[in-house]
Amino acid sequence: MSKEGKELKPVNVDSSKQLATYESYNQLKAIASDLYKSGLFTHLKNPQQAIAVVEFGRELGVPPMQSLQSMAVISGKMCMTAQLMLALAKSNGYSIKIKKNDASKCEIDFIDPVGDKHPVEFTIQEAESLGLSGKDNWKKQPENMLFWRTVSKAIRRFAPETLLGIYTIEEMTGGEAITIEEIEEENEKEPQAKLPDNANQFLTVAEIKDWEDWIETSERKLAYAKEEIEHREHLILSFGKMKPALLSRIRKVRKEPEKYDWEAFKKDRLLNAIWKELSEENQINELEKWIENNG
Repeated sequence: MSKEGKELKPVNVDSSKQLATYESYNQLKAIASDLYKSGLFTHLKNPQQAIAVVEFGRELGVPPMQSLQSMAVISGKMCMTAQLMLALAKSNGYSIKIKKNDASKCEIDFIDPVGDKHPVEFTIQEAESLGLSGKDNWKKQPENMLFWRTVSKAIRRFAPETLLGIYTIEEMTGGEAITIEEIEEENEKEPQAKLPDNANQFLTVAEIKDWEDWIETSERKLAYAKEEIEHREHLILSFGKMKPALLSRIRKVRKEPEKYDWEAFKKDRLLNAIWKELSEENQINELEKWIENNG
């Protein structure tokens, strides 16, 4: 076996093994979310990406753990390592024979399940025309990069049914990354969005947890959380220990200005010294009375 061949060992996918079937979306969600919480898959930005990866892997016949280790979401598109791509092709009866692989060119015979050979090549000139050759990975390991580009090109052309339109990580990042580890490194460099330092004063523990989960998936939700904190701060109340039942009624009045007079509500209830001294249950009852009488 050539030196190149020793370096390019694809992962194995055994499609003959029956995969677990998901009786419901909740079951799939639980599996993906639990695995995401393990901290092993930091290339994924949130549980929702983990769920998408596990589901897409299931459709391809790849078990959950292997999907999470070999697939990613980049620029809103699903992608996988080139090793997994080759493993999927092989599990469907395809094979390759390397004819040439050096720093200038890779040539292979892509062999289909009935034994027909399809010659495929990818050259450094093609890489240059695509703006790839100047990338760090292409400078350091051109033979390896040419090989995997040739493999993905062959599979996309002659075995598209094995991929469901998916691209490799290298293709999706324009050569900037080829492995899951490189995506993890890039994610670590990204500034992490977080709630303001005063969040504990104005949000309940449950809300903080919910909003922290939201922030990972949407800057818009972070903006909403900050807006809510600012709103509560203006009320001159301590919300940290308030129950959702109380907060929901306050929010109801605030969010329906066409129906309720917010300034009157604050004066009559929220800023009322007597109301503040009531138990939380009685506070809720008084809010409900006000809403019923003023709606």
